[in-house]
Amino acid sequence: MLQIVKELLSVKSIVGLEATNQWVGAVQISGNPQAPEIERTALYTVTDPEKPENELQGFLERENFKPETLVSGLPTPAAVIREINLPLENIHKIEKIIKFQMEPFMPFSIDETVVDFVLTPVKGQILTAGVKKTDIAEHLQTLANIRLEPRVIGVADLALFGLYSRTQPDPEHEPIGLIHLHADYQTIQIIYQKRLDLIRVLQGGADPLAPIQETIGLYQLKNPDHALQEILITGEAALAEDLPDRINALTGIKTSLWKPFDHFKSPSRSLSPEMQARLSVPLGLAVSALNGSSKIFNLRKEEFRVKTAAELKRRTVFMLSALFLLLTLLALNLWYDVHVKKGIHKQLQAQNRALFLSTAPDLKNVPSGSENAEMQKLLDQKTTQYRWIDEMIAKGTVLDIIRILTEVVSKEPNVRLDNVSIEEIKTVHIDGVAPTFKGVDNLKESLTKIKLFKTVNLVSAKMETVDNKDKVVKFNFVLERNE
Repeated sequence: MLQIVKELLSVKSIVGLEATNQWVGAVQISGNPQAPEIERTALYTVTDPEKPENELQGFLERENFKPETLVSGLPTPAAVIREINLPLENIHKIEKIIKFQMEPFMPFSIDETVVDFVLTPVKGQILTAGVKKTDIAEHLQTLANIRLEPRVIGVADLALFGLYSRTQPDPEHEPIGLIHLHADYQTIQIIYQKRLDLIRVLQGGADPLAPIQETIGLYQLKNPDHALQEILITGEAALAEDLPDRINALTGIKTSLWKPFDHFKSPSRSLSPEMQARLSVPLGLAVSALNGSSKIFNLRKEEFRVKTAAELKRRTVFMLSALFLLLTLLALNLWYDVHVKKGIHKQLQAQNRALFLSTAPDLKNVPSGSENAEMQKLLDQKTTQYRWIDEMIAKGTVLDIIRILTEVVSKEPNVRLDNVSIEEIKTVHIDGVAPTFKGVDNLKESLTKIKLFKTVNLVSAKMETVDNKDKVVKFNFVLERNE
């Protein structure tokens, strides 16, 4: 039932968007967060880079995109990315302090920065990114010029990292290199067991091979026991002729174009490797905003947080609808339970009646439903006759006390009991003689070990002469029984 409500409140369609002055790419996904489906993709090249807004206005409508959530991505060089060690799991507590944890790494004032994070599979390690507020404001203004307003703002290569982690089935794999070759920059990520082991952002150049060879060499020098298993390349500049073969020849590591779209269902035919390379960032941005994620990375916060009346109204309608459905389901469930349990009650009542009449056939005129009360009366009448036996068993008898005392005294040499008196089987008085004080102490110790007695008090013990010859110790004990 709660799963139904969760799905009602979950976002049904998400569009990931990457826009530059030269082109714009979009991917729309929808469906179950655990198994989303790619609905449509689009890639448009701008013919007038000086005024791209003229061409891109209404782009999503023309391509028949209908997102509930739009996710845009900032270029990776705009972000400072760090992995912070923080032994916390509560997301709300991390939200309060993560900005200050990032402050030592920021090249500009933390007050001018928006910081967000995602949890990693490694406990205590948090992947964090900070971006200047002016860059976010400029990004939002650029999209506003083409009548688009994203609800979520991500970072291009963090989206690619999340996309790879989602599509990689084996978390124990050897390290792989994920290289994003953008027209203006290139990012080299090395991912090991779904953890971002290394990320390096470099300015784009005519030949991307030298930075790749240098970065891989540095990683292998630092991690000699973990050789790179494979290199995956993506991005518009990854389409250069024979680039995978050249990287393979230079590094000796298997290299290929990354095909993340192959891991998702799609009603249309599969995308070409070239289209997959150019649309991998929009796909990663869309996937990053799925409601199934434990924490969505979103730089649209603080003064950039979405605060629209339409959004509030839409969420309110969803919540009220879900509440109505929940109450309806609860009412149906309650009716069903009452109906079933009523039948069970009638069946048990009939069995109870039959058992009662077989036990007390003389009481067949007893009204239906009062059998238990009448049976209890019968039991009380019968047990009252023998209750004295239970009380005697619970408290013990005088003979039990005398037997125990006899056993104890018989083990103490030359100790004799002269008088034993018992008051209501609770208090026992003992008078007797022993040859020495040591014998009295031994007798007290033996009596103390008996669980029957709660306390053993030696009231008196004094040396006296008997028949003007022998000296003996006369003693008096008071024993209190356990209840």
